[in-house]
Amino acid sequence: SLTWSPTSTYLASSNWDGGVRLWQVKEQGTQVQATPQAMVRHDYKTPVLDCCFSADGSTIFSGGGDKAVRMWNLGSQPPNWIGQQIGVHDAPVKAVRYLPSSK
Repeated sequence: SLTWSPTSTYLASSNWDGGVRLWQVKEQGTQVQATPQAMVRHDYKTPVLDCCFSADGSTIFSGGGDKAVRMWNLGSQPPNWIGQQIGVHDAPVKAVRYLPSSK
């Protein structure tokens, strides 16, 4: 999946190789250029099926074939390039969405 940051020109992609990548997108004349900025992983053997940004654009959430929901705070590199697991399911996680707190 592809998802735009709500606050910047960053694009996140979830990938079949088990990674989540962050791209900076720039327009230069009539050309659009996407430059890789960073990457984290779920599991090397299963795809990441979906990702989304938090409302302030500071965090990416992802779910995948490893049945995990993971969180990546942008600006920090998690240990071993693997996002922090914040949830688990009994089947692959096909979709994730960020819902702001009602507090």
